[in-house]
Amino acid sequence: MVRHHDRLLQELRLAEQVQRSMLPRTLPRPPGVEFGAVLRPSLHLAGDFYNVFRLDQHRVGFYLGDVMGHGPAAALLGVFAMLVFQPKKIEGTSYEILPPALALEALNRELLAADFPGGPFITMIYGVLDTQRRVWTYCAAGHPPALLLRKSGRPITLDSNSPLLGVVDGPFVQKEVSLQPGDRIVLYSDGIDLIEWADRGRGIGGLINLLSERDGGSPQELLDSALQEAASAIDPPPDDLALLIAQVEG
Repeated sequence: MVRHHDRLLQELRLAEQVQRSMLPRTLPRPPGVEFGAVLRPSLHLAGDFYNVFRLDQHRVGFYLGDVMGHGPAAALLGVFAMLVFQPKKIEGTSYEILPPALALEALNRELLAADFPGGPFITMIYGVLDTQRRVWTYCAAGHPPALLLRKSGRPITLDSNSPLLGVVDGPFVQKEVSLQPGDRIVLYSDGIDLIEWADRGRGIGGLINLLSERDGGSPQELLDSALQEAASAIDPPPDDLALLIAQVEG
């Protein structure tokens, strides 16, 4: 029994390493925007996932997804989604950058065609940031809305009311928003609802209060310090937790 437990634990740790290898080792640093991201699994493996990638000289794509459920099954489905997601349509030596709604529609068709037992149901938000025009085009497939935090004014909720992935065959809707230097786009999974951010409050409201207090520092530094303050509440977190921030520069 002990040997079986040790072997199972070793396999879980190996699976965790494989899953971690799917995440970007370092986040891209294109001119005009800086990123930060964290992923905290509730178990060894997370059903949450994210990615950030250059699309061309002045466009960058980034997404955050959440597979319903926990553990190995949710983690494997998240890896599958990352592997089959295609932000570009490639034909020969040329390519076309897919609008977010079309990219998620294509992923949804792959999930429906795979016909996994019991689902899978995945929420995901994907957007393309044009750093030259300072415009973010995004689509939220059943996912909690993104937040736009501006230096002045209240936080803005960014949603597109598209369906969960793996349920029905569309339609998916995208929207766009113009950005200003200093703006922060915040993507998050629903695990944030269970987090108490020290004395700033609970859930996304507490995180907004915490981020609003801190004007300086990189997005990664902001996230790392925020999680450190809430460490007693999230070690381990009661649910998988993923956060991604894109900060627009002047």
